[in-house]
Amino acid sequence: MVGVRFLRVNPSRFTRVYLVNEYSVWPLPYSGVPALLSGTSLTLLTTSLIVTIANTPDPLSLTLLALGILTGLLSCGRCVRVVDGAVVLEYGFPKPVIKLVIKDVTEVFDISELSWGRLGRYFKVTALPFILIMALPIAYVVVKGTYPNPAYLTVMALPLVTGMLLVSFFTLTSPTYRKFIKRAATITSVSTVSAVAFMIGYLYRETYGTSILQNLTHASVAIAGAVLIALLLAVATVMSSRNHVVVIRDSRGRYYALGTRGPEVAREVIREVLNVMVGSGRGDEVN
Repeated sequence: MVGVRFLRVNPSRFTRVYLVNEYSVWPLPYSGVPALLSGTSLTLLTTSLIVTIANTPDPLSLTLLALGILTGLLSCGRCVRVVDGAVVLEYGFPKPVIKLVIKDVTEVFDISELSWGRLGRYFKVTALPFILIMALPIAYVVVKGTYPNPAYLTVMALPLVTGMLLVSFFTLTSPTYRKFIKRAATITSVSTVSAVAFMIGYLYRETYGTSILQNLTHASVAIAGAVLIALLLAVATVMSSRNHVVVIRDSRGRYYALGTRGPEVAREVIREVLNVMVGSGRGDEVN
């Protein structure tokens, strides 16, 4: 038994096939409007962070934060359905508000099982926001001409680490990415505890003439940033080792991606999509 089941309904009454376990398969926001919303969310959240560091929380930063959260929720994959011979991807939380309908499926494969499989080959534009969020903190320092409070260095590093992980996820193959993320997690955890902590403490004393531990607010911000980076790396490590990505291509050459809980679920999803291809007369085009 695998973690996903497909429920077929009597075609004489209904012409639908529902993907029941939404926690085992979910659409990824790599195509169409969801991709645009996801990239916008990352950019807005990063900009909100920078504005907050520059000016402390104000109406602008709070507005950007709210918009970033809203666009992020709208881009969340909620459910995958097979309806009337088409694969339907639904996005939005808590309720789906966006649907992508994939008709005339011509190819489906588990990219995590391919030694040459790179998501960037199929979703080139999707990686652009990842590069942008890495550039924004650097652009802030260059434009302002001064370094931020040393206590904020770990927080400022969050977009850099997030962007690095996402760009690597899109440009490396799955086996290479898994090795990279494990090494990155080890190196970053060690450096955060030792070198980064020492550097922040040294820079803070040089800037303010006192220990960062004497300012609980600044010390809390530095520690919170380090903890968030560690959590981000831990989540990325777990997800890369457990989850697989299934890629679907339609007759117009557009690609879509599904996240799945492991290889068994991925194979079950592929079998069901193959049934759609056979039913639509495109089964002979499967590789």
